[in-house]
Amino acid sequence: MRHYSDQDLKDLITVPEAVAALEAAFAAYARGEASAQPRHTIGAGPIELSTMSAILPAARYCAAKVYTRMGSGYSFVVLLFSAEDGRILATLDAGELTKLRTAAVSALAARYMARKDARRLVVFGSGRQAGAHIGVLPRVLDLERIDVVSRGDARTFCERMTREAGVPVTQSRTEDALARADIIVTATRSMTPLFPGELLPQGAFIAAVGSAVPSAAEIGADSIRRCDRIAVEALDHAQHEAGDLIQAVDSAPLHWDRVLTLGDMVIGRALGRASDQEITFFKSVGSALEDVAVAALAYEKLAA
Repeated sequence: MRHYSDQDLKDLITVPEAVAALEAAFAAYARGEASAQPRHTIGAGPIELSTMSAILPAARYCAAKVYTRMGSGYSFVVLLFSAEDGRILATLDAGELTKLRTAAVSALAARYMARKDARRLVVFGSGRQAGAHIGVLPRVLDLERIDVVSRGDARTFCERMTREAGVPVTQSRTEDALARADIIVTATRSMTPLFPGELLPQGAFIAAVGSAVPSAAEIGADSIRRCDRIAVEALDHAQHEAGDLIQAVDSAPLHWDRVLTLGDMVIGRALGRASDQEITFFKSVGSALEDVAVAALAYEKLAA
């Protein structure tokens, strides 16, 4: 058994490879051919320890992801097992894998929920996941412009992202950015909604990835009320920790029976968008299904 570091894994998997692996994993999950456990977190003093796991027999792998959080610092590891004989195959640092799979699952959702002519992306945040989405989405979408909305001065971040993404990236005000938005990504630590629902343009697709606790909501109930279609990775995951949706259910604009799953869209059991005028919303809290899919892909490349 080997341990693979983030340095081993950096840039190992291409964006199209990651999106394809995730698409296959969510299809298997929708057909009942895979299993995924929602995140479980315990804490003592300043440290939290989280665990999540998934079994993906079609890919011949299962995995557990374990990570710690202290303040704003995270340390991730994935334990990869054979689903054929139960052997542990490898351990992998999961900082790079988590960054890739989170942005790639947003890209997968955009394939089914964004307009085909979407060209303008707005990203709220200027941290690790904001950068990951700016790096990934132009590789699967024909983007012409990216606006960044950040609480601080993000000019240096925008300059770096322009070089990496090959698309002009500029810091903008919330109102200006949303007025021209086709796709909106929220990747912040905000506990409260980032903008009022009235600013959402018709036809927009929103991917909210920043919060995964019931008490946090980047997207408010007034925005969710305007959304024609709402999707998640897995319903039990979302009911456990998708604060944006939990709070909307509690305040009445939403009922869980309206919420679609990504896997159902992938296999054609649900429609992610019916017209260019619809506002669509994908809430991601992360799933170990994504971790096992990308970890298995990485392991096969490295083992070969």
